[in-house]
Amino acid sequence: QTKGWWAWMYRQTFASIPPSAYHRVMNTLLLPDGGGSGTFVPGNPDILDQPFAVTAHWHTVAYTHVGDHISFPIPSGPYLTPGLSATARPMEALTRVIGPLQRQHPVTTYLGGIHWTTTIHLPSGYQVQYLPPAQQLHNQAGSFTYNLTLQEHSVIVHYTLQLQRVVYNPQQYPALRTLLKLDYAAQQSPIILVRQ
Repeated sequence: QTKGWWAWMYRQTFASIPPSAYHRVMNTLLLPDGGGSGTFVPGNPDILDQPFAVTAHWHTVAYTHVGDHISFPIPSGPYLTPGLSATARPMEALTRVIGPLQRQHPVTTYLGGIHWTTTIHLPSGYQVQYLPPAQQLHNQAGSFTYNLTLQEHSVIVHYTLQLQRVVYNPQQYPALRTLLKLDYAAQQSPIILVRQ
């Protein structure tokens, strides 16, 4: 689910693509990773007073190199797949603000929130060797949670980011930087699978 700026961005995107083309567009975006197949179903872009939800079930054969160990980070939502990394990524825009320790001028971000639940089905013959630890932070800038749960043959990933404002003044910037640094680090932490 997305709220605020993120919801607007996704509404704009899906309002401009006919539903019959979703599969073709997604497959084109995933082509560098070996293509894929599945379904990609957005909510109604005309409903403006509710969070915008997107549901996807996708299978990509060549997601990562296969060996005795498989390791890959778990970014949020559709950016889990490397081929989608070339698309507009709101988090990349946000992480650009966390460079300096201090700021003399206000920082502009995007007001709103985003929540993704991702299910990763483990390949046959593999088990989880390492899961990144859960992360949670609530401060003056907003809130962030990142949690991975191991089930029988899958890993469930819950990710939530909520920002409190659009403009953060220099006094508010340290809290924003702390929040987004933790978010970025969590999304870069790899899961490790090992062949049984």
